[in-house]
Amino acid sequence: MSPVLTLAVTIAAQPARTSQALVSLVVTAGIVLLVMARRIRPQPVKPRRYLVFLVLIMAIAVYAIGSAATVFRQPLAIVLAVILLSVGAALGVVLVRTMRFWTDPATGLLWMQGGLLFVLIYVATLVVRFGGEYLAGGSAGFSGHVTAHGPVAILAVDLIFLSVGLWGARAFLLWQRWRAHQAGELVPGEITVA
Repeated sequence: MSPVLTLAVTIAAQPARTSQALVSLVVTAGIVLLVMARRIRPQPVKPRRYLVFLVLIMAIAVYAIGSAATVFRQPLAIVLAVILLSVGAALGVVLVRTMRFWTDPATGLLWMQGGLLFVLIYVATLVVRFGGEYLAGGSAGFSGHVTAHGPVAILAVDLIFLSVGLWGARAFLLWQRWRAHQAGELVPGEITVA
């Protein structure tokens, strides 16, 4: 059975949680749409913003780990955390490599713009994260709290590391690109728009 079909069957079988999940889904979809609208339009590179965002993601990860501490007593959880952190970092590298960067000649500021691949990666990580947590009996949110046990619960909790890897790599690479731009170094893929 496909993961989407499994999620639909699970939601339909639990009507008490369905309304909460629906509200959570609608709010999340609204936030995602706002974030996507901001990411696909041109914007100046602001490295401090990405570092603050990274700290927030790490705080959420620490909270998720703390609320599911018993899960991390199992070796599978640690192995999956390392794998998902690595996969997330690789996705972050892909994400930054597909973004467009340019220098505004009037201000000298470095600008960036995400594209369709950015949107797809962002939405896919959210769907996987929330769907995994919901299937494991959680709230389909950032809580990291799951009620199920076993591999599904471990995966649901460890999926936060996918996000940490993705956003960590993105923040680091954007900061590096900004630093190289400030130093006047030629950055591969950077163009100057006249």
